[in-house]
Order: sequence, then C-alpha cells, then structure tokens
Amino acid sequence: MRLPTPLRLLISCALVSMFALAAQAYGHAAVIATTRPGAGAINATRTALAPLGQHAIHPLAAGTPGPGTPTLTATTPDSSGVPGQTVRYDFTLTNNGPNDDSYVLSVANITVTGGATPLPATNIVFTVGSPVRLSVNTQITFSANVLIPSTATPGTIYTITLQAASQNGGGTASAVITTT
Repeated sequence: MRLPTPLRLLISCALVSMFALAAQAYGHAAVIATTRPGAGAINATRTALAPLGQHAIHPLAAGTPGPGTPTLTATTPDSSGVPGQTVRYDFTLTNNGPNDDSYVLSVANITVTGGATPLPATNIVFTVGSPVRLSVNTQITFSANVLIPSTATPGTIYTITLQAASQNGGGTASAVITTT
C-alpha cells in the first residue's frame, strides 16, 4: 500500500528532525541536504558551536547533484576567527553537465541571528573572476575570503549561502557556511 504524498512528506520531515536532534544530543553537527530535481538547486544547512568570543565559519559540501547540474563543495575544514579577521575557505566547483558551461559566482543570501551587526556581501571576496568557464566534467578550486565584521559580538550567527549559477541552463549549486 502506498501512503498519500502529504503523509509521506510528514514522515520524511519527522525523520530528518529526529536525525538532527539525535546528532546534536551527541555533540555532532547535523547536516541536512535537499535537492530539487529539475531546478538543479542543491542546498544544505549545518549547526555547530564555537567557543564564546570566537567566530567560527563552518564550510559545508552540498548534496548529491542531479544530471547536468553543477556541484559547489566546501573543501576547507572548520575554522574560527575573531572580529576584524579574514578567514579563507576553499571550494571546488564541478561541471557535471553534458556541455561546456560558464558559472556566475555570487553571495545568494546572508542571514543574521543573535546580533545586530550586519555582514555586507562586500566582506566576502572570491579569488577567481566571475563567470568561471568549465569544460564538461572538469572542476576548479577557488577561495572565498570572509572578513568578520570588527563590531561582531559573541553569539552573532551569520549564515552565508554562496552560489554558482549556470549560464547555459545547467542549474545552480549552493554551499552554505555559518559564522558564529
């Protein structure tokens, strides 16, 4: 017997929530990835803690790609910094599509919780020009340098979504880093 779609979605959400709570209870970061087929968007979130007074930026790889979609993967281990410090994070962008493609790199979203100091997108600088041109099944490694605002207070959390958008209809890949 096949369950109705709303019930299947409810059960899936409950399982994901239980996984995240169990991971946090044992002191682990919870990684939850979702993929929207067709749109090529890959999003992920991660929860982690940093010592009081430090601002840790946690890079994160993003889910499994669908056919023809790019992947944007954070390759740097967790790092931390203090207000006013620049922290570097390495990423790999891969063209999984059937054609050569160009990708525009951008900061898609920045959210701030637990503090009042905004993080301007200009505080995040890529080490490669945009757009990035990639042949089929090739990849490029680049960095994003994140300047932690000098007025950031302990407990402020910045969730930054970096994005690589195909210029030839191959989809969009995202990677999320969280600064606390």
